[in-house]
Amino acid sequence: MAEFKNEFSWSASRDNLFKECKRKYYFNYYGYWNAWKDNADEKTKKIYMLKKMTNRTMLAGNTVHEVIELIITNHSLGATFTFEKANTFMIEKLQKAYIESKNKKWKTKVKGHCNLQEHYFNYNISQNKWIEFRDNASTCLKGFYDSDENETIKNSSSDSWLAIENLDSFQYYDTKIYAAPDFAFTDNDKIIIYDWKTGQPSQKDETQLAIYALYAHHKWGAEYSKMELSDVYLKIGACVYAKDLEEKISETKNYIKASIDEMKGLLVNVEDNTAVESDFPMTNDSNKCKWCNFREICHPNNWEEL
Repeated sequence: MAEFKNEFSWSASRDNLFKECKRKYYFNYYGYWNAWKDNADEKTKKIYMLKKMTNRTMLAGNTVHEVIELIITNHSLGATFTFEKANTFMIEKLQKAYIESKNKKWKTKVKGHCNLQEHYFNYNISQNKWIEFRDNASTCLKGFYDSDENETIKNSSSDSWLAIENLDSFQYYDTKIYAAPDFAFTDNDKIIIYDWKTGQPSQKDETQLAIYALYAHHKWGAEYSKMELSDVYLKIGACVYAKDLEEKISETKNYIKASIDEMKGLLVNVEDNTAVESDFPMTNDSNKCKWCNFREICHPNNWEEL
């Protein structure tokens, strides 16, 4: 059997991690490699386990996205999926993940079992906080049901749909660029892309939309002038449309190039995409370390005091 090769690629999330902490980036994209092999050392296995760990905020966001995908798919089948039914299903998924994590099922198999940071590091999370976490997810789901975008999707033909949470890629600057538009469809001669957001607005969101525009251009040959992209903030019930798209795309293309160059600049061998831990410095911001999955590797003697 041919061995997996750790190929270099770029995505917005990869760039965010690189900017946050070079050492965390190394662990997440290089340090875990080959952890699945029988001869993998304990540190590599631990890095892999920690890489797979999530937290309640990320769990809620991912679960909301998964349920919205299911709702939209049901639209295409002509099935009715009420908010009450969808919300019950979502809460059951969250509860299952919570119980898996609480019972440490990930110890038997890391992949496919939820491991929450809150349980692993024994955070003192009150019952009210867990209820708030559940209710926030329900608020976001209700926000989707109440949105104009949901009505637009329901009234559209599934023949016009281009993508629903599809992780895909395109080539730019001799690099595979990953993108996963939440929902894309055609409306007459336009391509419309929605990005569901369960958090608060951020400047990074504009860049993400520009990446989706680049993807649509490469994937479907769409002209930028015939695209309409928007961030749909489910919790607050707001929709923000991309403005000055062509200008933002030009900025984003330059940004991606610079980011790729910086990432590759730390590699031992660019062609083989090999890296050494010591070439990726830890952040000087200890506040970031407090919430990092890898803190006990970087600070083995005092991670609990961070």
